[in-house]
Amino acid sequence: MSQKGPTPRQVSMTQLLHVELQADKVEQHLQSLVNGIENLEAVEADLGLDLRNMVELLGRYPHNDDIHHHGESVLEHIREVVQDVTEVTETGPQRHLLGLVALLHDLGKAYTYEWIDGKHTFRKHAEVSVKIAEAMLGELRRDDPEMYQHVLDLVRLHDAFMRLLEARKGTANLRYLNKFMREAIYTNGKLDDLLTFAKADSFRAQRFQESLAGAQGVLQDIREVEKRRKDEEALKRRCEALPPDTVAALRALLEVEAPDAADLLPDLKAVNKALGSQKLYSVLRQVEDIVRG
Repeated sequence: MSQKGPTPRQVSMTQLLHVELQADKVEQHLQSLVNGIENLEAVEADLGLDLRNMVELLGRYPHNDDIHHHGESVLEHIREVVQDVTEVTETGPQRHLLGLVALLHDLGKAYTYEWIDGKHTFRKHAEVSVKIAEAMLGELRRDDPEMYQHVLDLVRLHDAFMRLLEARKGTANLRYLNKFMREAIYTNGKLDDLLTFAKADSFRAQRFQESLAGAQGVLQDIREVEKRRKDEEALKRRCEALPPDTVAALRALLEVEAPDAADLLPDLKAVNKALGSQKLYSVLRQVEDIVRG
């Protein structure tokens, strides 16, 4: 049976990664975390945010665009996502992690609310949420720097990932991922956690639930871009480590088969690109054979 959460005055950021959060204790947990920020007054001054009244602000602002939400306050939405994490995860570490992310992911909406063109909007709220999370995560940063970064990444990227679901529909190539991939930090389960959290964050929104059914395609595209990046990095390392006799063998081949490409040595990436653009695939294979030795 999953361990239930401690009372609010007992809770710490590190503890929250080892318990199943209770949705009906969200306000107390948040206030406890605010109170636990070291040098709270200085942090508020540095961020320009009234953190001590954050819970009240989260309850003040409505969170209802008619596509994604249903008129609840931001605080109520956070409570719902904490609850919905339990609907999309199995009992264990991922549930605990994503419960904490649910608690933190929309805190910036307490400070970014605007009424624009008849809609409740929260522009760049994820950036503010990350700043608040950084202040709250001081204990976790000391105890587990890798997990600290993982939580921040999920808070920072949760909305960006959701936007990819729509962007993919309008493109036939992988360029729609460029901005996301520049911002993201990869591997070690982050993609699975992003998708699972997106399900919790949109659990009550029919349109996005339908979009999430195709999210495996986005993940496949991301993995393809990651594979290309890893291949390029491996090629760069091989290029930097090419022994003189290998470079000489490559030059001898290319001066006969593709003189323009020979001038690009020892940059293997440029050589391969040039050969590919000329459709000299048999030469490409010979280059690979020489490099492999």
